[in-house]
Amino acid sequence: MPQQVRTLCVISLSIYKLLISSSLNCTSLIRYGPDLYDQLPTECTRGYSFPFRPFCAVQKDPLCIALAEAVQMMLDNIGLYDNFDAVKKAIEGTTVFAIEDVAAFDELSWSAMTPALRKMKLMRLYLQAEKRMAGGCYFCKTRFDDRPLTDYPGLHGHHLKPGKKWFDPSKGANESLVMKKVRSFGFNLTWFGAARREHKKTFPLCLQCHMKVTYDEDEDAAFMKMVKDDGWICDDDTGIIRHKNDLSPTRFIKQSGGWFVTRSGECCVTCNDV
Repeated sequence: MPQQVRTLCVISLSIYKLLISSSLNCTSLIRYGPDLYDQLPTECTRGYSFPFRPFCAVQKDPLCIALAEAVQMMLDNIGLYDNFDAVKKAIEGTTVFAIEDVAAFDELSWSAMTPALRKMKLMRLYLQAEKRMAGGCYFCKTRFDDRPLTDYPGLHGHHLKPGKKWFDPSKGANESLVMKKVRSFGFNLTWFGAARREHKKTFPLCLQCHMKVTYDEDEDAAFMKMVKDDGWICDDDTGIIRHKNDLSPTRFIKQSGGWFVTRSGECCVTCNDV
């Protein structure tokens, strides 16, 4: 290859990488607003201490129910929450959480967001708060409830029955992805309800334990023994986890192809959510 051509290729590749980098930076600014994720607080504003538990148990906690109701109200009336202070009041007025400990946005970034992006951020807020209320890694008992949001990508949702997985729980804030899955399975679910439902199929595990349980048969056997000894069972049809002592009455909902039986404890905030 002539030297001039080689030089031109190197220059073209450099320009391409620069354009891609600029595009990614712009995407980050659009997605997260002026304050990027790595600029979030590095410490919790308040102290928290929650028991180690799966997300199905978290969702039965009155604190989680109150938070779910607050977030659902904001999602349904997003136009009334242009002001960051209104969001802060809705969260801090109904829960023990400081807005800085559950929200990956501040007043400046919130004001720069579109309504659709604000909805995504509220969904992310709820799902991150569920992680905090789960205490931490269920297997190794590493605490996450007292950590800043910047650490939460390291706490995963592990499905006991991967075949019943609709989507990665971390994708719950992606409305188009979630609703595509909901429609493909014929369920009458809202975006919020589907994201919460997927969480109920999982146990919170730190990254290291998640890798161990997924790829090491001995570790997986040890984890499943812990799950069984603690009284947790997983429904073969739905993949949803519940405790063996959960005697909630069953109810029926209509879906395409027939009737689907579920427990009232699996119901979301809105009555048509499983």
